[in-house]
Amino acid sequence: MLNVQDPSNTRAAHSQGLTGAGITVGIVDTDFDVSDPQLAGRISKTVYSVGGANGNMHGTEVAEVLAGNTLGVAPGAFLQAAAAGTTGNGLLLNNQMYQDLFAKGVRIFNQSNGVSSTGASVGLALSLHALYQPYVAQQSLFIWSTGNDGAAQPTLNASLPSLFSDLQSGWLAVTAVNAVGGSNGYAVSDTVP
Repeated sequence: MLNVQDPSNTRAAHSQGLTGAGITVGIVDTDFDVSDPQLAGRISKTVYSVGGANGNMHGTEVAEVLAGNTLGVAPGAFLQAAAAGTTGNGLLLNNQMYQDLFAKGVRIFNQSNGVSSTGASVGLALSLHALYQPYVAQQSLFIWSTGNDGAAQPTLNASLPSLFSDLQSGWLAVTAVNAVGGSNGYAVSDTVP
């Protein structure tokens, strides 16, 4: 249930000093506003493609939820923001970007993107497994959105551990819910009213 006094449900963790301080999180998204006062001094942006600095502020919004001073889950975390750029309806993802983030100390990678499960192929699943498995083997954690289109199944990216069990220890799929814990209409469908 939604607690309007603690909408991120973080008060208990923060009161115990669990704020993300000392942790570097990578956010792979569209673009980021590094001058956002919610993130002051705790965000560094690298543009990974010509279209990466595209002004789309979805990345900033995700960063605020993750580490914003006011409502962030981990307001002490440092963010490595990867402005990945887009191709068609998806982000441009490549091994060089993940290698760079890993070299910068990132072991937690947050991504809001994903390939629709209806548009997925075996070849793409194998390619994504090959991309992410080496990082999971080195104790990295990948956090994925399950999707925004109200589909019955999560995105291919979010559901990869159901195909490749060696990813399970480094994978977290998240979805949005409404104030009573049910589907909000655009996230992956569920059976809760």
